[in-house]
Amino acid sequence: MLASPWTWGILLAVVLAWQLYRNYLATRLGVRPTTQNLEQVKQHMLILQQANQLVIQGEIGQAMIVLDELAQRPEIEETPAVAAQVDFHRTQVATTLGRFDVALASAERGVRFYREVYQRWRTPRNASALGEMLQQVAKIHVRQGNSAAAIEVLEEVRSVSRRGAFRQTAVRTEIELARLYIDTGDYPRGADHARKGHELAAKWNMRDHAVDALHHQAIGVGGAGDLVGCRRLLDAAEAAMHPDTPVGLQADNLKVRFGLAIDEGNLREQVDTGTKFLRIAGALKAARGWRQHQADAHASFADVEQQTLEAALTLAADDPEALTMYVTALGMLRESDIANLLRTGILDTGSDARQGLPGVVAELLVQLARAEDPETPTIGSSAHLYEKLENVASAQFRQMMQGPVGKPRKRIVPGHHFVQTRLVADDGKIVIYGSWEPPGRTPVPYRCELPSDLAQSLLEVTGHADRKRPAGADEPEAVRASTKGWQRSVRRRALADWNQPWRSLTPLLLPPALVDLVAATPPNAADDEIPLIMFSPDSLLWALPWSALRIDDTGTTLGDRAATALLPSNSVLNPEPAPQPAARGVLSYLHGVDEAGLELERTSLRTCWPAQVDEAIDADTLVRELGTANKYSMLTMSVHGDDRPGLAHSLLLNPERRTRLSAARMMGLRFPRTVVVGACFSGNLDRRIGTDPIGIPSVMLCRGASTVIGGTFPLPDGASTGHATATILEHLYIQLARGARAPWALRRAQQRWRAEHDTSPLSWAGLTAMSNGDLV
Repeated sequence: MLASPWTWGILLAVVLAWQLYRNYLATRLGVRPTTQNLEQVKQHMLILQQANQLVIQGEIGQAMIVLDELAQRPEIEETPAVAAQVDFHRTQVATTLGRFDVALASAERGVRFYREVYQRWRTPRNASALGEMLQQVAKIHVRQGNSAAAIEVLEEVRSVSRRGAFRQTAVRTEIELARLYIDTGDYPRGADHARKGHELAAKWNMRDHAVDALHHQAIGVGGAGDLVGCRRLLDAAEAAMHPDTPVGLQADNLKVRFGLAIDEGNLREQVDTGTKFLRIAGALKAARGWRQHQADAHASFADVEQQTLEAALTLAADDPEALTMYVTALGMLRESDIANLLRTGILDTGSDARQGLPGVVAELLVQLARAEDPETPTIGSSAHLYEKLENVASAQFRQMMQGPVGKPRKRIVPGHHFVQTRLVADDGKIVIYGSWEPPGRTPVPYRCELPSDLAQSLLEVTGHADRKRPAGADEPEAVRASTKGWQRSVRRRALADWNQPWRSLTPLLLPPALVDLVAATPPNAADDEIPLIMFSPDSLLWALPWSALRIDDTGTTLGDRAATALLPSNSVLNPEPAPQPAARGVLSYLHGVDEAGLELERTSLRTCWPAQVDEAIDADTLVRELGTANKYSMLTMSVHGDDRPGLAHSLLLNPERRTRLSAARMMGLRFPRTVVVGACFSGNLDRRIGTDPIGIPSVMLCRGASTVIGGTFPLPDGASTGHATATILEHLYIQLARGARAPWALRRAQQRWRAEHDTSPLSWAGLTAMSNGDLV
């Protein structure tokens, strides 16, 4: 009967029908594309490959942008298999960035799709795909601190994988279980899972996974007390690395070695490995793009930073190399990829596509110009545009200009007294780490712990004690800011009272030799004899009115005997002085604040620079003048400011029309050597520790300015304040017109105000000089 042609025909028909049914199911489920959307699927897969390449390069923030835009395309749902792939990669990247809501939603969609496919066809490949997606869910639980849930999911991965698994899934499952058991203190069990993971990775020639497994085995063995075995495994992991080993694995090896050095009491190894780790970790942090993700990344290695500083400081007295590492580590926190990008000129508009404004950045700037222009109102917040621009700008620099991740950058030191400070909260204590580098001399490191009353006063005067807007926030404010609640804020009270404890912080924030040098300066000395102190503080100390600190018991302030300037980042330092421009004109824009004060400024400007002052009549004229080759030596703007962080940091050019000019749009403008911004918050940077120190002052310093004078808190405005800000600016213009350099000119202007009017820091200390060190 089996030989009958009819029988063979029936069997063939059944097989064909079954295959057609499978093909129908595959097409319906989206496992197999249709002929109509095949080209579209190819395009989507190419975009996924682009996102993967960005991840490999360390550009996590940029990869998230690419995946978000791909996931929002309506046609992606026409092929669920491709949508599941997008969900898989979005889950990975979003988890890395700490966006757990996005990660979990993407992971759950992916699990639903792969479960349905696996239930239809229980093949090894489908089991592996489901296992991979479940593994991503486990990672989310790990990041959220739910170890029990993560272990449960990973056990399900093992169950599904019995029908077959991707080799990577099998290895990663063992490594993740090792990590979880180590985190819960079960070191022997963790080491055992890591050993299994290493055996599988070595068997299948998975080099990077083998290195990762060795790291976890080293931690497990070391945690169980075998330090010799731990070092042996670390050495094996380092020997197994290759030139293309991901920088994250390099950082892992260094971090474990750092912990081992602490356990062994080896200070020298702590300094060496800690500095190398911080350099790589800083580069990885910068790749996060968006500032909150950068702050989260920094929090994950803050303990290594502090312990490295402590070890280096202990050795610094007798070890010049340790001293160099100490001052280098202090500056690593303030590195700025976006500042480096701006210094290269890549964002200048030009005809050469390689040197001109990258298309994606140009398009974002166009969208922001519309969002900040009241004539073209947009719906909803524009915050996501600033986020994208920060990601893209950083990524553009790292792809086009930066060398290998973790490569040391040449350190530049300004030719003036240079002070770096870092504030660390440690078990209820506030610790200050600092270094003073006198011109041409060996750096002086120092450390101090602040008493609780001084620590609290410091938090108050820098604004960190104001966690929410105070009651009575709708009262009118006599300041140059779009802000509310200033009158009742803790910070204002700390600035208004002459006898607040923070003013006595000088001996703790500065080394004794520097305080003695400043105190010995004659009070009426010429500017050439007045020292300039350039401060590079972290985000917590940026807003401190440094010039208002007292240097003795008689009330003499730091600003009485020294000029001061802030440095946003070592990245903005000018390696060589720029040539002096031939231009001598002044461009001014005075709008929106107290009119009587503005008239004081106008009169002073016209008196100081007869027939050389061009006042922009509106915001469009101002932007147009700054968008061309600059013909001015100075720009002065007296407007309202806001306290938005990062590239969203803005000046309110026209309050009636709500016209803004953000730091983002300033990236495409050019500025004169001296810029005076008489606006509240115009000198501020993001308060979060570890973020890219980018904002209005740092953008200006990278786009032509050598000194920017701006406000670090709401500047007093109007007759009720005695026209404090306008009067100080009036005196400032007189000094600048006489040839004084900006920090020294500001010092004299503020001295004159104190001599003739109010001595309260609230009235005069808000205006601060910021410089890139080019102060010829």
